[in-house]
Amino acid sequence: MEVRGLDKKQETGRILSVNLGVKKMATCVVLNEDGEQLSKPHFIRSSETEKMRRLYYERNDLNSKFGNLREHGLAHTDEFKHLQAEYKRTQNKLNHKREQHAAELQLTVDF
Repeated sequence: MEVRGLDKKQETGRILSVNLGVKKMATCVVLNEDGEQLSKPHFIRSSETEKMRRLYYERNDLNSKFGNLREHGLAHTDEFKHLQAEYKRTQNKLNHKREQHAAELQLTVDF
């Protein structure tokens, strides 16, 4: 995949679609204006992927614990407040990692 800068005024009729994810940092594919895929998917991985995956599973585990506390009518307890703070902290870390990697992936693909 050749990478080069494009003038913002330059029209190509093609779109670079980037899907930021958890298992792969990003999947990039070139589409035409009708949404038809013009290139094979290009997977971008990072050394931080494992840390993001751990944060993702930690967040899901906290969410399950929320559900259990709600089911048992314990949504008003200090434990619930603590889990809520942990969930927000974990989600903020995950969002920060995604934003960091999105900034690092300043891609313009030659299409």
